[in-house]
Amino acid sequence: MKCNFCEWRCELSEKPGICGRYIEQDGRIIEREPFDWIDFYPYTIESMPFYHALSGEYVVQTGTVSCNARCSYCINSHLAIEENEKRLLKHKDAEQLVKMVKQTGSAGVVFALNEVTCFLPSAIAVADLLHEEGLYAGCLTNGFQTEETANLLAEKMDFINVSLKSLSNEFYKKDLGLPGVDPVLRNIKIFNEKTHLEIVTPLVHEVVDNEIYDIADFICSVNPEIVWHLFRLMPNHERSDERDMTHEEMLKIYETVIKKLPFTYLGNFAGSLWVDTYCPERGYVRAHGSEARSTVCLKKDAAPSAAGRYRECTWMLEIMLDVNGWQGLFDFTNGEELSMEGKPYLDLAKKITAEHPYPGDLNPDTVKWTTDTALDVCREYDPQLMLLSYATADIMRINSKIDETEAKRISAEVISEAMRFAKTAGYEPIIISTGSLRPIDKLVVTEDIEGYFHVSADAYLGGVFGATEKDFETVKNLEGVRTETRQEFIDKYNITGDYALERMPDIVLYADDDYALTNTGGRGTTLEMIHRKTASTKIFSEIPDLPDDIFEFRTFVDGLLAQGRRIAVIIAESVDDEDMPEGSKDIKRIRDGICYAEGVPFYYALLNGKPFNAPDMPFIFHNPFLKKFFRDRYPYSYVKTDSYQDPIGFNRDFKTASMGTRSGIFHSACMCDYSFECHCRGLAESGVLAFINGDKLAKD
Repeated sequence: MKCNFCEWRCELSEKPGICGRYIEQDGRIIEREPFDWIDFYPYTIESMPFYHALSGEYVVQTGTVSCNARCSYCINSHLAIEENEKRLLKHKDAEQLVKMVKQTGSAGVVFALNEVTCFLPSAIAVADLLHEEGLYAGCLTNGFQTEETANLLAEKMDFINVSLKSLSNEFYKKDLGLPGVDPVLRNIKIFNEKTHLEIVTPLVHEVVDNEIYDIADFICSVNPEIVWHLFRLMPNHERSDERDMTHEEMLKIYETVIKKLPFTYLGNFAGSLWVDTYCPERGYVRAHGSEARSTVCLKKDAAPSAAGRYRECTWMLEIMLDVNGWQGLFDFTNGEELSMEGKPYLDLAKKITAEHPYPGDLNPDTVKWTTDTALDVCREYDPQLMLLSYATADIMRINSKIDETEAKRISAEVISEAMRFAKTAGYEPIIISTGSLRPIDKLVVTEDIEGYFHVSADAYLGGVFGATEKDFETVKNLEGVRTETRQEFIDKYNITGDYALERMPDIVLYADDDYALTNTGGRGTTLEMIHRKTASTKIFSEIPDLPDDIFEFRTFVDGLLAQGRRIAVIIAESVDDEDMPEGSKDIKRIRDGICYAEGVPFYYALLNGKPFNAPDMPFIFHNPFLKKFFRDRYPYSYVKTDSYQDPIGFNRDFKTASMGTRSGIFHSACMCDYSFECHCRGLAESGVLAFINGDKLAKD
């Protein structure tokens, strides 16, 4: 029999059609693996993107695997095209998924990640139950459905975002693997008439050069008030070598089409000011951007002050962002844009970020980029303490983008570049590795947990939030873990702060050495390797009497700095022990049964000498239920609600700087005068960030 879900209209039997998700059985279309999801996690609705639907709300994003198209630039190709992610599918029927939506305080579900037509019966069943509970359902789609399916989606979905790639049949055939665009154009008209519609167009150069204004004319002919997202496409999949759009190119399009389509936005452009809607009648700005702005209604002349609205914190207050030549400055505590005028200390940040565009997470040139950028920082600022993080080997190995031979080569280059930096800039280097990686070959099966299960970045620690009575029994029978109750964990680690106590999980899980934990909705679906949980890692320096415990490292470095010595602390991410320089020694990294293997716990222990439970909120357990709370307080970055205690580079009586490719978690543990890092999204280059301690630099 023929499948009538999409316009391929595949002939089904016991063998599936093009998308691989349906078979014929007893004269009926049967969905393979119904209610099996690759991810279900609360995100801002703006990040879907939907800008004119439920603004400011969180929705649970979910999806499965496979697609009915084969886009040459697919950003989710590991889900939509490749088959290796099925092992991470998690089963939740409609009742379980809706229950989780209510637990998280989300407004509904958005079916995303892959084409909704590939799991249509499951999506419709969930949407029906959501509506019964007074919640919402939406979806992203390529629009290549049959007319029957389009009408069904329009009836069941409260909002739909169609990806209109082009108006050219030839482009659809060549770059999407679809017969043509006509069904998509027809369905856009159906959706516009029957539900809330937004459209996204990935900005591919040949589309921009040949037909972007024709697309604008088509959308305007359907409805000039349709929301149109001009999506800055990161080079991906088969087009990974292409150049992405510059700020100037995007702005030229925007300034032209905004005249006929007033709700046009530049998407996937971090820090962009072109994601806001100003209503002159009501006098407010609706700030839609999910990257660097809060989603709130602000009176145009009366934005809330940081002092009046947010907790007092010691974070660097300014972030400068450079994206392909566009530069903006933001207040870290509330995401508001700041003026660059009258701040001479910004000149260094402007210069460094503009002259050193980031090559991209999956480009081995990032090793040399780290060194060269750090050397320029030192020439311009000359800090006494310099902290560097070389994360290229870590990122590429974890995401299985290189084999072990290439990993060894990159690791050797990391050590060589670290030495080049220290010699050229005149520092005494101390190199510490985060240790080796291992394949993720044993996953703890958590499907039967009814509460929300969330894990730390290292995949060894997890917590069940909203645990049921059944969950306390279920975890006892899980293979590969040991467990503690909330109270047992609090007593063991002496957690006393009210803020932390209110946000602890009900059950704590520790994975055994050979196992890894996954979130309720999957964890890092492209990850293939994680850090080994070893008792020690390696440290190297020609400085004598190196500490043998990471909790002693901060005191050791402070002693060297007190002598006026120029010190470079260099983190060699995921460099194997045998690849560290000859003469390296062991440095312990386990305390109270917790291995500080990588990420926030490792940095915090090493650079600040504190265990994970020292902050007001233990960051190993970031409860996703509380995202709305975090965002209300710190719209720019809901994760970092607490500043670190006594960070190594903050407000010292000498100059400090940090540089690296890890992410803000490294620099937030350092909190130097200047901190430079890549700004990435989905492993694709998105610009360069500079964290700036404006208070100190203004005084200097």
